[in-house]
Amino acid sequence: MPESVDRYYQEVGRAGRDGRATVAVLYPGPHDRRVAANLAGATFIGPDKGWTRWKALQETVEKVEGASDLRFRVRKSTLPTYMDRGYGQSAQWNIRTLTLMAQAGIIKLRTPSWRPPEAVAPEQIQALRDTFLERAHDLIEFELVNGALLSREGWTDAVEVERVRARVESDASLEAVSELIAGRQCVGRILAAHYEVRTVDGGRLTTYPVCRSCAACRSNPDTATGIAGDEFGYPRLPRRRAPVDPLRRWRGTSSALFITLSAGDDPFALLRRLAGVGVEVFHGITPQVGLRLQTAAGSRPIIIDDDGLDVWPLAWYHEDSIVFVLSDGIPDLAVQRIELGLPTYLIGSQDLEDPTRPEWMFAQLQDAVVDAGALLKEL
Repeated sequence: MPESVDRYYQEVGRAGRDGRATVAVLYPGPHDRRVAANLAGATFIGPDKGWTRWKALQETVEKVEGASDLRFRVRKSTLPTYMDRGYGQSAQWNIRTLTLMAQAGIIKLRTPSWRPPEAVAPEQIQALRDTFLERAHDLIEFELVNGALLSREGWTDAVEVERVRARVESDASLEAVSELIAGRQCVGRILAAHYEVRTVDGGRLTTYPVCRSCAACRSNPDTATGIAGDEFGYPRLPRRRAPVDPLRRWRGTSSALFITLSAGDDPFALLRRLAGVGVEVFHGITPQVGLRLQTAAGSRPIIIDDDGLDVWPLAWYHEDSIVFVLSDGIPDLAVQRIELGLPTYLIGSQDLEDPTRPEWMFAQLQDAVVDAGALLKEL
């Protein structure tokens, strides 16, 4: 039994590293829960020992030359005063102490880097660099973030808050693995919940749950993963009280309106006007045009959507209208959106060929077509 969701995910992932099809099987034993709980709690250091470790590290602290005034370097093999040898574990406890401090917001860990000191002869630089590289494996660099937390009281309070948080997360992860083994929850949902990211300002980045027909979903097919639409891993746009579809009367009963451009036409004036009447999502425009359009829109939010690799493209679910600027063809996203019956505006050359019938112009096969110049005058 893995002691955390992270360990479970890592172990499963090892099976498929050669690119071949694999099956990973978990056989829990009767005493696994106790062993896993011990493993989950083995890396936490107490506040007293942690403070002692930190004080010992301060005795070896060096200022990093050429960096900010708050960047320092310590040796991770440093021993506290009450020890005469580390027994191969001291460096790990020092690393855990500094990691805990970083998580508590006292310091920020940095990668050790060599900078040539000032006023050093060129022939000495190579020797100094070699000396640094010889001891780099034993160095940890950090920046001080909050000086108010360097007193023992402030340090202990900050670290204890982080220890409690880490312990709560560790216990929750261990319990999630227990639920996974018991088959009470979908494996995909457990992983998705664990890897969701929340920011300090309230932001939320979800992970889409994927299931290969686990025991929980086989037992409860009506509530299996993928059945409920709310599980989709995309950030939905806020729903409006009324849909925004400013060209509704031009497209009639069709879900799509093809706006034709004549040779030499600049579509930007039309794009800007569409943004002005409420269209918020534009697909297939260059970053330069997108910047101009955003600037022209002022305080109104304009979404420039051109990520064709998105797992759940915006075009699949955005209920308000989307503008597609066509260059050399009709993107699959636009075709799929039209098939879903979602309002779609297509802007392209009047000579654009139909992707399914090359001998025909695209405009000839559309139910709703309007000239860009005429539409702009009406808007």
